[in-house]
Amino acid sequence: MTRLRVGILAGSVASLSPWEVRLFDKICSDERFELVVVLVEASEPALKSRERRSLAGRAFKFDATRLAGAPAYEGRVFEEPLTTGKVLFVTRAQQAAGIPEAIAAISGLALDVVLVHGLDDVSDQFSAYARFGAWSLRFAGERLDTSAPGQVLACLDQGGLVQVALQAVLLGGADRRVIASAAFNLERSPATTLTRTAEKAVALVWRALERLAQTRQFVFETSKIVSAATVAPAATSGALNAVRYGRAIASLASSKISKTLAQRAGRHHMRWSLLFGEGQFDPKTLAGTHEIVPPKGEFWADPFLLKRDSQTFVFYENYDYAKARGKISVGVYRDRTLQVLGDALDLPYHLSFPFVFEHGGTTYMIPETCAAKRVEVWRAVDFPLRWELFATALEGQSVADPVLLFDDGRWWLFVNISSTPFEDHCNELHVFEVDGPGLQSLTPHALNPVVIGSDTARNAGRIVRRDGKLLRLAQNNSHGVYGYGLNVMEITQLDSANYSETRRVSVSPAFKPGLIGCHHMDQCGDVFVVDGCRRFG
Repeated sequence: MTRLRVGILAGSVASLSPWEVRLFDKICSDERFELVVVLVEASEPALKSRERRSLAGRAFKFDATRLAGAPAYEGRVFEEPLTTGKVLFVTRAQQAAGIPEAIAAISGLALDVVLVHGLDDVSDQFSAYARFGAWSLRFAGERLDTSAPGQVLACLDQGGLVQVALQAVLLGGADRRVIASAAFNLERSPATTLTRTAEKAVALVWRALERLAQTRQFVFETSKIVSAATVAPAATSGALNAVRYGRAIASLASSKISKTLAQRAGRHHMRWSLLFGEGQFDPKTLAGTHEIVPPKGEFWADPFLLKRDSQTFVFYENYDYAKARGKISVGVYRDRTLQVLGDALDLPYHLSFPFVFEHGGTTYMIPETCAAKRVEVWRAVDFPLRWELFATALEGQSVADPVLLFDDGRWWLFVNISSTPFEDHCNELHVFEVDGPGLQSLTPHALNPVVIGSDTARNAGRIVRRDGKLLRLAQNNSHGVYGYGLNVMEITQLDSANYSETRRVSVSPAFKPGLIGCHHMDQCGDVFVVDGCRRFG
């Protein structure tokens, strides 16, 4: 198959953000794509200069340079185009005149897609010269731009999640459609939120490009839409917005100071505990769950249940604040109490999410071992306290919360993989067809990542069939909180070529006074367990 021919509309080369360079570099490094032409704005728009001089613009500069910490990226993206004449520079006067020279230059290039990262005023015109239109990431009613103070301020008005869409403009602007969209969690400051949102949203563009390169067909999330956002960008002038921004930064500073003082006093900023209930898991019964609080200096999370010899065993992450590392502990739950038996796994690196299951008379555990940069499968040799390493997979990759599913005669591995420069496993769900617990053969799903978005992507427990439906537990990472809530997702389609799921149930931490998060659930027989987080200090 011939390579997908890509064009780029950009701002000045010097003003490209790291996330843009990373995306373009991926295109240049992949044999499925050919970067044909880059149109570059020859001068910076005056409006942006005025924005940066405003009070809110100055607050943004402080946030972006001191707090956001945008990861650097050393790319080679423009080295080849600059030396082979693929870059065309466009002045503001040419834009005002409709840049006929640039249009004439690209009209015969047979482009498949144009990526819009600048030249917004004339980007619609270029969509007529690309088979699959002009694509742009949209946020708050505009093209996503991490250098725009107005968009950073818009992060203050997003509620619990930042909504981003990948939009295609077709036929010279006559048709606008959303290819894909996703929601991402708030971060520690407005500029951090926007910067990291852009880095996470690269996955939306890359997945769409990969699918287009493979099929040469569009799959739209919605049939026709003008904009994916309902919130307009915040105005950047005036003292009011500067005050709002200042309050956000002050709140961040206060939180950091409070956390530091609590740690120095021997207290901890937050603590996860286990909450047990009887009967079938139901959000309506969560208020009646019984909470078991870990001893001082620890938190307990990610519980998995396994019934053996009429006993309900509980495997869970036991995080030691002093060591800043988790291990896997195990206990027996009986009569609303947890009898701790000891440590099942305690390794030199962090462990969590002890997915435990039985198959063929053997008990296996697949804990999260992202610190070791691989998936590890452990086998019980003297249940429940002695285990041996049985298999490994995905060596060198930053993976989290692996879950195996055996359904309809086929094995599937569901795992969260971080593809951003900073480690964040909450945004992409990848599926592999595998040969069983040995993980000797892994075939990536054709639609990987099958889910993008911090509100539903990350696993939150085992996948089960209940009443004929295939249900996946997923974290809801939103409101600036890791593990804010839980979702029950129904997997409506799963085969080698297709994947789809629908949210059926959402659980917030409001079921118990003082909880700020709940991000995991498991059921075994007539007992279920969730974890809950409380803030201290």
